[in-house]
This record gives sequence, structure tokens and C-alpha cells, in this order.
Amino acid sequence: MRKGTSQYVSGVPVEWALSATAFVLFFAAGPDLPGATMEEARTLHKEGKDLLVKAGFHAGGDPKLYGEALKKFEQSAAILEELSKGGNKDAASLLEEVNSQMFWARKFAPLDVGGPSPVPRPTPKPPDVTKLPDSQKPSGDPGRTDQAVSEAEKEYRRCEEFEKAHAGDFYAISLRYFEMADRFAGTDWAVKALGKAREYQQRHKDRLAAAEKKKAESATPEEKLVAEGDALLRERKYDEAAARYADSLKIKETVAARRGLGHVLFEKGKGMRDEYASRYYALYAQYLAARRIGDKPGMKRAADAVSGLKSLADRALAKFGEARREFENALKLAGGKDLDSDVHAALTHCFHTDAENRIEAKKKLRAILDKYKAEDDEQRVLLEYARTELARLERIAAAR
Repeated sequence: MRKGTSQYVSGVPVEWALSATAFVLFFAAGPDLPGATMEEARTLHKEGKDLLVKAGFHAGGDPKLYGEALKKFEQSAAILEELSKGGNKDAASLLEEVNSQMFWARKFAPLDVGGPSPVPRPTPKPPDVTKLPDSQKPSGDPGRTDQAVSEAEKEYRRCEEFEKAHAGDFYAISLRYFEMADRFAGTDWAVKALGKAREYQQRHKDRLAAAEKKKAESATPEEKLVAEGDALLRERKYDEAAARYADSLKIKETVAARRGLGHVLFEKGKGMRDEYASRYYALYAQYLAARRIGDKPGMKRAADAVSGLKSLADRALAKFGEARREFENALKLAGGKDLDSDVHAALTHCFHTDAENRIEAKKKLRAILDKYKAEDDEQRVLLEYARTELARLERIAAAR
């Protein structure tokens, strides 16, 4: 297809449609599509929760992390709200936890991140007692109303139910009580909730510290380097993380180090994909603006500029190919069974839109779902991710 032609596909010039290959996976999936599932909602919630844990419990955390977490929670909540309307009890239960953590993320996120909450809050905030007439204020305590106290107690009881339902998840319980205390500040129930929140906050920190200490004490030299690489990867210091994994591999070939290198390359590919998407949509907006006023030279300039993005798309796809090789190396070292490596190796095919890669992706994803059974929350999310992506690819195939 020559540049600047006037042929269109579904109202979009052919060259625009062909340019969108590098970021199909993450832009095609999401709550805006029909058929969004519990698996997608759980995956988004898990990603948001991980970001929130990394940011910390306080305003001193990285606001960008809170902002990213907020976006994940809002997307998850939008799905869960729709599923709840259909009578899905699991969705309604998870929505309470998502709402609680979304409240915390919004509290410390930058003001320009996220929109208004897509779901209703679990309970209304108590009325501002300073604006109530004296007749409605309880005698001897002008800072509280009977309604506020009653609502606060009800919310505290809901927190207790949440605590029982999420036994062992100290982090989620802590945030739930913190949320309640913030909403009903000034009541005795809020003070009580703060005590519970701090208790679970400390239990969460103690558990993490104990796990890290145990891991550090028993770690071999190559394992210590992998742990350092993992920490750098979480901080998005990809080159430094890759260096740690490489140093570890010089000592000993391990699944963890190869898998870590795979994740470094995978994240770099995603970064290129995101850059491509940002530039692509900016140019597409220019194209549409020119088309609205009949500016054919402007339309051609924008369309031609997209051709310059091909090298970026090619580099992103090449990076995913490198990531796939590292994940496959990890799988070989693991005797063919490592869920994290298996899922991400399959996902690297999903960034391509040709039939061969999509067929390969579906083949691998089906095999993964047959091969593995979730043993913990981390594995459960990975399997749900695989199941969701397989369903998306099958919807695409059925629509053709």
C-alpha cells in the first residue's frame, strides 16, 4: 500500500489500521470491551494492589505509583460494578476491597490522575455537623450527630465482616479499617478502627520483614544477586536489574535469573509499545482534525508520519522476541514447568497481529491452562491472565 492513498478500513485509512500492530494486546483488552470478566477484574486489582504495596501506607510514597494503582482499581471496579448488577456475588465481594484500596490510592495520587470514581462508595460520608442546626446536634457533643454515630458503627461492623472474610490478608484489612476511620473521623468508632488499622499494618510489615530476613539468611551468592535484580526490576531500573541477573548467571544458571532477564526485556518491549501508542494516537488525532476541515495535505502529512513509527514498532516486537527466548531458557532449566515463564512466553506472541503468531499464542495458552493448577494468589492471577487473553484471541478469530 502506497502512503497517502485514500483507501479506508472501517473508516480508518489502511495505513492507520496496519500501524497498530505493536500494541494490540494491552489496548484491545480492558473494561471498555463487551464481555469483560472476573478474571480481568482480578488481574487489574492484583496489579493495582501490588503498586499500592510498593508505594507504601502514607503520603510519602511515590505519587506516580498511587496514580498507576488508581487507574488499575478504577478499571477493575468498572468491571465489577457491571458484574454485580448481574447478580455476581463474587464480584460484589471483591468490589468492596477494590473500593477500599481505590479510596487510599486516590488520597495520595496526583490530582490530574484518574477520573471520578466509576462506582458508588460503600457508605456515604457523615453529614458536616458544623452546618446542621443546633436542634439536630446531640447535646454535650457538638462534633457528632446521632446519624453519624449510627452510620459509623454500621461501617465498623462491615469492616469486621471484611476482616473475617479476608483473614490473613493483613494489608487489605489494614486499608479497609483506615478507609473507615478517614470517612468517619471524629467518632469513637473511627478511633477504634484506627487501632485495628495500625495493628494490621504492623502485622503486615512484620511478616514482610521476617520473610526478607529468612530469605537473606539462606540465600546463596547467585540468589542474592537475583534478589537485587528483582528489587531493581520493581523500581524499573531495567539496565541495572539486567546486570544483576547477568552476574548471577556467571555464578550459576538458574530459572530465576533467566526469568528475570525475560521480564527486563518484556518490560522494555512494553515501554516501546507505550511510546509507539502515544505517538500514534497523537498523529491520528492530527489526521482526524485535518479530515474534519478537508485539509488533504494535513491528512497526508499525518499519515506519512505514521510510517516513521514502523522502526519503533519493529524494535518493540524484536524486544518481545528476545524476552521469549529468555523465558524459554528458564522453562528448559525448570524441566518444562514454570508458570510465570510459560505465560509470559505465550504473551509475547500476542503483540503480533499475524495469523501465525495468534495461532501459536492460542496453542500455548491452552496448553498452560491444561498443565497448571493454581497453588497461590500469584499463580491464580497468572492463570486468569492466560485465560482472559485466550478468550480475547478467540473473540477476534470468531469475529472474522
